[in-house]
Amino acid sequence: MKLPQDFIDEVLARTDIIELVEQRITLKKTGQANYQGLCPFHNEKSPSFSVNRHKQFYYCFGCKASGNAISFLTSYDKLTFPEAVEILAHKAGMSLPETSNHAPAKAQTSDFELLHKAANYFKAALKKHPTARDYLLNRGLTPDIIDEFGLGYAPSGWQNLVDAAGKTATSKTKLQEVGLIIQKGDRWFDRFRERVMFPIHNKKGQIIAFGGRTLTTEQPKYLNSPETKVFHKSRELYGLFQAIQHHRELDQLIVVEGYLDTISLHQFGIKNAVATLGTAITSNHIHLLLRLTNDVVFCFDGDSAGEKAAWRALEIVLPMVNEGIKVRFLFLPSGEDPDSFVRKVGKEQFLAAVNNGVSLSDFFFKKMLAQTEIETIAGKTRLVHIANKKLHHIPKGIFQELMFNRLANIVGISQDKIKEILEAQERPAPNPAPPAVYDSGKIGTPVLLALRLLLQAPGLAQRIAIPPNLEEIQLEGFEIIRKILSILNQTPLQTTGCLLEYFSNDPVQPLLMELAAQDLLIPDPGWQNELQGAFERILEANKGEQIQVLLAKGSKKGLTMDEKLLLQRLLSTRK
Repeated sequence: MKLPQDFIDEVLARTDIIELVEQRITLKKTGQANYQGLCPFHNEKSPSFSVNRHKQFYYCFGCKASGNAISFLTSYDKLTFPEAVEILAHKAGMSLPETSNHAPAKAQTSDFELLHKAANYFKAALKKHPTARDYLLNRGLTPDIIDEFGLGYAPSGWQNLVDAAGKTATSKTKLQEVGLIIQKGDRWFDRFRERVMFPIHNKKGQIIAFGGRTLTTEQPKYLNSPETKVFHKSRELYGLFQAIQHHRELDQLIVVEGYLDTISLHQFGIKNAVATLGTAITSNHIHLLLRLTNDVVFCFDGDSAGEKAAWRALEIVLPMVNEGIKVRFLFLPSGEDPDSFVRKVGKEQFLAAVNNGVSLSDFFFKKMLAQTEIETIAGKTRLVHIANKKLHHIPKGIFQELMFNRLANIVGISQDKIKEILEAQERPAPNPAPPAVYDSGKIGTPVLLALRLLLQAPGLAQRIAIPPNLEEIQLEGFEIIRKILSILNQTPLQTTGCLLEYFSNDPVQPLLMELAAQDLLIPDPGWQNELQGAFERILEANKGEQIQVLLAKGSKKGLTMDEKLLLQRLLSTRK
């Protein structure tokens, strides 16, 4: 997905990185704009993770993790770059530009049309193959629910869809792009064969992919479309479109694991059921759920695999829980799934089980206690430490306070005492890389000084006279300054975090991150003068280097007339 750079710049400009990071880890203010906490990217006892509001930038002096709000989300929440930008844009009240792949571009319109035609082909095939329809009816599905979810059938054979819809080279290519056929050598084959087909819709109701359940012994039992321009399984929920159609406001969403589980619950009148698409719960799923409702119930099998999946969901949801959000877990009896359970007990008892699901707090402490021997002092000590690490992921507020209070009641120590002890243990050691005190003689070359100043305050570039003919300066490292000035000339960025986004795939990025993290303690009025002076010294240093090169060449080979004139001019203008 390609997003315009000016849109990314605006998203970063509207984002407060302190607010973003504080929703996930605990930070303490250590200066006018600096905050510090335990690094979330490696284990440490003393805080070395620094976040700066003015720079909109974070840096760990321990593991060197660094970046802006976007890179923090991609690293901490495990999001893709486009997903991170989308979430920040949503928080900032910005709509994604129509040029991005999130909007149905003209090229994608044909994809939706082709997938819709394929769905009609599969539905028609289901009517012609009683074995497939009997399978669905024997599973207890009614004709109405089969039609509502648009179920179909991919017949046996290798080229049914190819022959029906891929008669030209162009159509074959399009079918391949949307994941319906596969090319091997110079031949094309249907991806789905002898499978009941489940169309997957996006929130707008457009078909974006398919899932297929085999009616033979072929593996895998369930096969999904591959990732395409219009289908990203980590961002979609099966049945969500149908749930939205039945509820103007979604008071609650029940998350299950299978297509048939979702369809069966809808058939029984539980129209707020959705499912993941053959993948574990992701942070993007959680963000989507919490944008639609404040009440989420995760429904899992009652075995160890179900509990493991539930714990993964809990860990992802913790940084997003705040007042008003309700999260529960429903663990079904052994051997049951939502499809079988609702048929056994009926709608009312199923909903009663949902409402009596295990709360997030109960499930959290059940898992924590299972890892300790709470009857012993050592077990209580361990519980405090492992729970504390997780609880700090919860955004500050009433819910976090109540969770800490429950931890205190379990171990028999007051909440204030627990915090006092933990804070004493985590009291920061001397900063491993203290801010550099301003001394132009110690900072290094004028190139390095100018680079640091531009990184700390990109807006300075708009307030000084940039020397002409920068391309003639050949000093080591100046090519980085040339690139920065070129960027700032096109886009007047004001924060370190925004500027560093332009170097996300550049080999020089680690150096820039390190320099950006080292504060220059220069009085505010002096920054502009220092940068102007640094450029003047760069010009003089460049003259000096040119003079040395010409003198060395003259002593060995002699100089041309033009070179002699250049040397004379350089010597006469040198300060």
